[in-house]
Amino acid sequence: MLSERWGQPVVIENHGGASGMIGADIVAKAPPDGYTLMVSASAEVALNVALFPKMPYDPVRDFAPITLATVTPDGARCASVGARHIVEGIHCDRKGEARIDDVRFGRRRLRPSFRRRVAENADPG
Repeated sequence: MLSERWGQPVVIENHGGASGMIGADIVAKAPPDGYTLMVSASAEVALNVALFPKMPYDPVRDFAPITLATVTPDGARCASVGARHIVEGIHCDRKGEARIDDVRFGRRRLRPSFRRRVAENADPG
């Protein structure tokens, strides 16, 4: 379908793994000629910065946004203390009053180790 619309061959490659960093790194290292595009979720360009101290690319420097194609609900639940939003939950977690119960990105749940990283690295402002 894209090949027909753009009048040239289109190759789609899926490089999953490492919370999307494998594919994002390939795109970041590609020549900036407009022939390599990345469709990403929030992890590759936003969330991973908080979860991983070292990344093989810089989301701000290495990518240029083109358009918003979809919206995926992201969130964390801190129901054990009745937190009304993630900032309250992070504060409670850091003080040891509670822990972040559940972190979801779309329909996926993060593993407990990632939940801990969210609580440790997030900047609640």
